[in-house]
Amino acid sequence: MHAGIHRRRARVTRRARLQRSLQRSFKGVELVRKHGLPASRRHSLQIEVNRKLYLDEDTREPNAGFARTRDDLSALIAHLAGFARAQTA
Repeated sequence: MHAGIHRRRARVTRRARLQRSLQRSFKGVELVRKHGLPASRRHSLQIEVNRKLYLDEDTREPNAGFARTRDDLSALIAHLAGFARAQTA
């Protein structure tokens, strides 16, 4: 992952108090490997969200953490999009 993206993602996830794991094997890791081409400046980032943060697993209804999770992920995406725009300008 590009160092600037890594620093920005780490800063936002710290601020949002989200747990982060780097270089861990997850079920969808093959998608990242398939579509990311860092040598060609095409980077991939896999984000997995624990449903317990936003969903009551028994009722499948949003729980008290839904709004915060939505807002935290929106902030992360906005920061990453801003970084990507700056890199391509």
